[in-house]
Amino acid sequence: MRRRSVCSATARAPGSALSPNRHSRCDSTTVSTRDTFAAVALSSYGAFWISFWVLNAFYLKTIPAAEQGNAPGLYLIAWGIFTGYMLIASFRVSIGVVLVFATLFPTYILLGLGKSIPSMDLFHIGGGFGIATALLAWYVSFAITMNKTARRDVVPLGHLDGPPVDKQ
Repeated sequence: MRRRSVCSATARAPGSALSPNRHSRCDSTTVSTRDTFAAVALSSYGAFWISFWVLNAFYLKTIPAAEQGNAPGLYLIAWGIFTGYMLIASFRVSIGVVLVFATLFPTYILLGLGKSIPSMDLFHIGGGFGIATALLAWYVSFAITMNKTARRDVVPLGHLDGPPVDKQ
């Protein structure tokens, strides 16, 4: 049975506290162990935070005032779509990772709709999902770290055993 690397569940939603150095270290680890899911998740969500900052710091002010809520809204919805297919891929990892992506997906969609419509109710509900995502992500990263350190399952994650992964 193949287990994901220690980094596979540390790509996090809004509210997580991973530094770019942490992403880089995990990315190189996941690439060297050929953990495609973790490598895609970590590099993508690391890029999200950098690009979201760039959007807000440099480009948002160049967008007409009437459209300034739509730009980040559309951006967040696009990340919701990406998270939707990562959610589907997570069905081969663990129940814990599935739960992280199952809460992250509505986080992005609701935050994006809340900015685009605009609706503070949707935005606040999305924020609630973001907090739930962060809590689940902390648990999953703790479980993966403890289980990897102990070299056995100490903290339950609900492993989903899929077919063996080809290492090409």
